[in-house]
Amino acid sequence: MSGRLRTEYFISFPGKLIQKIQEWFWRRKVVNQHGRNRKHLTVNRETGRSDGIGNCRNHFCLPARFSLLSNLLTMGIIEILLFIAILLFILCYNINRMLGLPPGPTPWPIVGNVLQLPMIDLDKRVLELRKQYGGVFTLWIPYPTVIIAEHEALKRTVVRDGDAYAGRPSIYLMELLFGGNYGLSFEENDWYRSQRRFTLHTLRNLGVGKPIIKDTITMLSNRTVDLLRKTNGRAIELKPYLTVPEFIQFMQLTD
Repeated sequence: MSGRLRTEYFISFPGKLIQKIQEWFWRRKVVNQHGRNRKHLTVNRETGRSDGIGNCRNHFCLPARFSLLSNLLTMGIIEILLFIAILLFILCYNINRMLGLPPGPTPWPIVGNVLQLPMIDLDKRVLELRKQYGGVFTLWIPYPTVIIAEHEALKRTVVRDGDAYAGRPSIYLMELLFGGNYGLSFEENDWYRSQRRFTLHTLRNLGVGKPIIKDTITMLSNRTVDLLRKTNGRAIELKPYLTVPEFIQFMQLTD
């Protein structure tokens, strides 16, 4: 092919990766500028002569019917990925405001704020977040969790408006393992309230919260501990110590 190259039939790729791009197409036996084979596929880096692709100079040229389609597909994928990334960033940045939640650190998709929380000294990190976002803020771990780190807010939500905040969140792990939230720590319906009422009533009947019973239990526990201290840290059999009068009296108080 001689004369000037008709640029409307070719797509050129400038840059430092020309050689790597050329090798990639050569290994895959991509058609040349004549549409026949790869032997005539050349890159003019030095002379810049008008010898078929001389006007490309330091460019790697491919036939337009091949490269144009591939570039459109490539650019389409890049644009779609870029659009999704920008959309996710905007969504994550404004997610708390959109859901009406207190402010908090921007969560990452899927993992939330889990990667932003340390495994140790978590309390120090919570105090730092309190200084930055206030006494009430939101953490995604990965579900949205409202953290109350202020005494007045805690008193208002737990004591004054306790009934409004008495529910429990739906935990996916509990749904997966047990088919729902059950027990005093996870249930959120009337069954949970009846269980909680029964438990508190039974504990009060056993003397929980009464000063006299509390003092007696503390005294008997201290006497049992004193007996154990006389062993000087030796490995012992606990069964004899579980039959002493102090322990028996302690068990009778809680029976």
